[in-house]
Amino acid sequence: MKDKENLANNCVICNSDKFISRPYVNLYYPHLKYFECDIFSDISINTCQSCGFSQISPYIEKDKLMRFYNVDYHSKFGCHYMSENKIKEFIPSPSYRSLAQFLLFADYGNLKSIKNFFDVGAGVGHSFYTLKTLGYYPQMYALDKSETAINILSKNQINVIKDFDHVCSLPVKYDSFFDLILSSGSLEHFNPCDIQSVLSNIYKVLCNGGCFVCEVPHDDFRKRTNRQHAPHISFFSIESLKKKLTDIGFEVVFISSCGREIINNTNEIKSKKALVNNMTGRRTIVDKLYLRRFDQLKYKYKMIDRLNDYRTKFLKSMNKNKYHFKMLFKDEIIKENELASSAFEFSYGKNKESLRAVCRKY
Repeated sequence: MKDKENLANNCVICNSDKFISRPYVNLYYPHLKYFECDIFSDISINTCQSCGFSQISPYIEKDKLMRFYNVDYHSKFGCHYMSENKIKEFIPSPSYRSLAQFLLFADYGNLKSIKNFFDVGAGVGHSFYTLKTLGYYPQMYALDKSETAINILSKNQINVIKDFDHVCSLPVKYDSFFDLILSSGSLEHFNPCDIQSVLSNIYKVLCNGGCFVCEVPHDDFRKRTNRQHAPHISFFSIESLKKKLTDIGFEVVFISSCGREIINNTNEIKSKKALVNNMTGRRTIVDKLYLRRFDQLKYKYKMIDRLNDYRTKFLKSMNKNKYHFKMLFKDEIIKENELASSAFEFSYGKNKESLRAVCRKY
């Protein structure tokens, strides 16, 4: 019998009771049902017709959710599996997504002034190595539910905060401690009923004048369907994300959809081949998009030489680690998978696959 407290009767964002319900689709973790630990069975998705936020019903018990991320998320049967040997040999690399997020932050803050940087849901730590590649070395702190991610972060001398609960409540010593906080691909993994507490706790540890950069998938199911949901359990529209951030007390200075374009009212993406055909000469779209952003920054901050140096360091690091973004500024035709994985991160518009926001605390 379902616990009444776990049933979603109203939208957690706008309190509306106007929902359209659809089945929850789990294609990535079908093995869970064979081990009698399928947390995604017997749940549905309710889409609020007022703000566009979609939430699961009933909510997943916090102990079961924590077990999923500690055990099943990186298990050999799942799509995020990493063997022990791979974990030992893993070399962290910068990523284009992190670079795009830091460049966006640079429009509203100064990376040089950051003393304490905190990544909520850090994964294997791409954001930290992107920041280092750009030449910045603040104190770096991470929080993640996955034991695999924690092991990789600890091995690479990142300060991993382990003293937290299911809504990211940190010890008092971290109150107003961080200058910059990043949450990229994390909020969608929390129970809808916990979103308020998670964001409140992030607000609490952000210092006055600090910035919070938030990125989540763009899942407005009023406009399109999604054939795959797992393991996400909270789904944001641009209206619902902005409203929740504002209600917490943040000043939202920037919010937009970004990434690859969504077409045909599905989560299908424009063909990679079409993008390759749009290249001019031997320059890549990646090159053009990054340079455009780069030019905007260099005139704003009058740091032409320094930014050129950062760009060179970033390219060298990509090549050194043989990361699939390594072709950033080489005069070669970039492979389709490299193009698809990178160029879109710098693209903003109305109908993109992710939502990216920059918020201040005053």
